[in-house]
Amino acid sequence: MSRKAFFHFMRFNEITFLSSHSVDLILNFTSNKAGTEWNGAFFFIHATDPQFGCYANLKRDVHNFEHELNNSVRLINIVNEMRPKPRFLVLTGDFSDEWPGSDKVVRKRQMDAFNRTFSKLGTQTIFSFQIDKEIELILVCGNHDVGMIPKPSVIDEYRRRYGDDYYVYTTGGVMFVVINTSYLYLEINDLLASKQYFWLRRVLSEKDARIKHVVVFQHVP
Repeated sequence: MSRKAFFHFMRFNEITFLSSHSVDLILNFTSNKAGTEWNGAFFFIHATDPQFGCYANLKRDVHNFEHELNNSVRLINIVNEMRPKPRFLVLTGDFSDEWPGSDKVVRKRQMDAFNRTFSKLGTQTIFSFQIDKEIELILVCGNHDVGMIPKPSVIDEYRRRYGDDYYVYTTGGVMFVVINTSYLYLEINDLLASKQYFWLRRVLSEKDARIKHVVVFQHVP
């Protein structure tokens, strides 16, 4: 049984929505104001659902994530060898397979394996397959990372490991907006959901006039 990830495009005025369907790594871009000028075309790589442990879980071998590790190593090697280099690599969710609140030991092993694989430690590392230090890594949380109906404690854990679960990253005259789609399953008056909702309205309405393109990264279409 194979599992294929795919991504989905939606166009809305000047906003493009890009989503997936299917060692702590702290990344924070929430205050990034650089790169508002358009300097010509550039490209980035979108991948999704590395989901360490998913394939083995289908075989009830939850402590094995060799399949996902091999796929991730192949991805990183391909990205690192690209010339010219991509501006960044974005992963739109589900870094590990084990759900929040389930087996804590299994979940930690899967998350640690993902973190080691995708961490950016520069060139002096025993992991030859880690991402080129000149290529940014953008993370978007998925339902396996924070739950279908996220609890504040799970969100706090995610933020400790990976940084903010929604933020703005601006580069090359493009504003990339990362959102947490698990909040869409909450009532709008829920504190977590309402904070993201009003934040999103604000960043879109107050964007720099020099920004010509807006791209939204999300896990669930």
